[in-house]
Amino acid sequence: MTTIDLRLDDALRDRYVIERELGRGGMATVYLAQDCRHHRLVALKVLHPELARAVGSERFLHEIEIIAQLQHPHILPLHDSGGGGGLLYFVMPYVAGESLRDRLARETQLPLDEALEIASQVASALAYAHSHGVVHRDIKPENILLAGDQAVVADFGIAGAVDQSGGERLTETGLTLGTPAYMSPEQAAGERHLDGRSDIYSLACVVYEMLAGEPPFTGPTAQAVIAKRFGGPPPRLHVVREGVPEVVERAIDHALAKAPADRFSTALQFSAALSVPADAFSRRASDPHDIRKRRQRRLITLGLTGVSMAGAAALGVLLSRQPHPRTLDANLIAVAPFDVFDPELGLWREGLVDILSRDLDGAGTLRAVSPRVAIRRWSGRAEPAEAKALGRRTGAQLVVFGQLVESGPDSVRLTATLLDAGGNRSLGEVDLHDALPHMDRLVDSAAVALLRALGRHRPIGAVRQAAFGGTSLPALKEFLRGEQFYRRSAWDSALAHYGAAIALDSTFALAFRRMQLSVSWSPPTAHSFQSPQAYAFRAAAFNRGLPARDSLLIMMDSLLWGMGWNDTAYFAHRRRAFAALDQVAQLNPNDPEVWNVIAEVRYHWGTPAEFNEEEILASLDRAIQLDPEYGPEYEHTVSLAIRLGRLDLAKQYARA
Repeated sequence: MTTIDLRLDDALRDRYVIERELGRGGMATVYLAQDCRHHRLVALKVLHPELARAVGSERFLHEIEIIAQLQHPHILPLHDSGGGGGLLYFVMPYVAGESLRDRLARETQLPLDEALEIASQVASALAYAHSHGVVHRDIKPENILLAGDQAVVADFGIAGAVDQSGGERLTETGLTLGTPAYMSPEQAAGERHLDGRSDIYSLACVVYEMLAGEPPFTGPTAQAVIAKRFGGPPPRLHVVREGVPEVVERAIDHALAKAPADRFSTALQFSAALSVPADAFSRRASDPHDIRKRRQRRLITLGLTGVSMAGAAALGVLLSRQPHPRTLDANLIAVAPFDVFDPELGLWREGLVDILSRDLDGAGTLRAVSPRVAIRRWSGRAEPAEAKALGRRTGAQLVVFGQLVESGPDSVRLTATLLDAGGNRSLGEVDLHDALPHMDRLVDSAAVALLRALGRHRPIGAVRQAAFGGTSLPALKEFLRGEQFYRRSAWDSALAHYGAAIALDSTFALAFRRMQLSVSWSPPTAHSFQSPQAYAFRAAAFNRGLPARDSLLIMMDSLLWGMGWNDTAYFAHRRRAFAALDQVAQLNPNDPEVWNVIAEVRYHWGTPAEFNEEEILASLDRAIQLDPEYGPEYEHTVSLAIRLGRLDLAKQYARA
């Protein structure tokens, strides 16, 4: 380790454990660190020593404290800040996705609809921050992170905090705040008192680059870039890339005006001006090149950073085949990830999907969309239009969406809406408060209230008391953390949290089942846990009060793991296991985990007379269509495709 690393490690020993360096920028070095208090990975950014000396700790930390108040779904929040060992640092969530810069390095130009969606989300973040008096000052592709379909702006206000706290002493460091290719003219001229129109200019440069393949002004040196900016307009977009609608080009030109007074007054005005009529997309759709580019979309998300260009393109083809049902199922309900603005409540963004989906599944004729599918297919905020889109993507006529916010020092407020996505109308709204230590009670109450609201429009029928078998809140929280890692195929982390859940509740059947699956998928030398068979039997022993899907899968696992070739009951157990799986498939025809289980069972326990390899590959392909980002689905696809003589398909699966 370097001297600075050692000083930092020593200063933060009781709070953060530094794992490795992630990168270096003009202002800071970024480390991947473990937050010891909250047991999470974070990005710890340390100002370069000469810069830290110039800005002074007290003023910088005061400015950071102001920025930390920003809470917006498209702004990466600030977890913490401080000084230690003569160094200044700030802490942000670690986003295991890619930056817009990574995406542009791979694809150069983005499809029009994706570029405008990213611009809209960044503009929303800018509008919010500007309304709170915070200017970013360094909008560029490196500071726009892509996680699934969400764009998140990082380092919000950090450049401003450095500028405000450093004053004239910054000139001694030789540091230039901002990035020449994206600086507004006034920022490039050295003006210190900037407003939101400077960020709008920078965002216009980013949008231009997403469409043209390079920023509007380029050159061999920073001075050359700035000189071009003052010298004349950039190349016309329609010349660089045919097919860019005139309305988009006009909006970008307006935002790139040299004088701030000639630009849009707000980021939302810019976003609205970028809006493209629907027929602009249909005109593009006939271009084979654009169709091919559209297929290679949003390839590296959450767990797939670093995939090669060839592999990413193959996965893009698989992603493009995701089925979007044409008709909505009146008995299918999808729970969307909740808007959660407080990082301390971050667990519940996906956790509420896990709990509410299980609470609602099996209530009368209701069936819940798999949490994996709902989370992957969600691409927005808790709004009716986004919820309706989720209904279209999943085939669910009923969609639940909402928010979870702090309502006091130790209490939370949960608001949720039940939407009829087919009729585009609200069937009921829920607004509940409870103490944070009673989150499990709050969520169960929300499920009851949602069912009561639905019951005013249609009969419901029998409802279970508890979807998780009445486990404790600490055990439930560990299980939900495990689920988030499990969805991303991060077996070591998933095992750690499932193990913690079992340590807190030795009767937690679902945690035992996930232990069985995680141990099965992880390398045998990576852990010292019990055998999958042992966990399958423990899950079966406590298989009580669970939704039908979970209960049947647990029963099936125990039957299969309990079979032996010399067992006189072998064929009886096998029949029962296959019957349970058939029942699960009938109840959950669009659940990727169910299709993956079907393929695995047929692959390992079936016979050629019962299931041919085409059928097994079709089951795996169905699982991949429903959720192409889950690693285990690909394990047998390559060998099966090769044996069937489908080499092109085998290559696609291997690359993905």
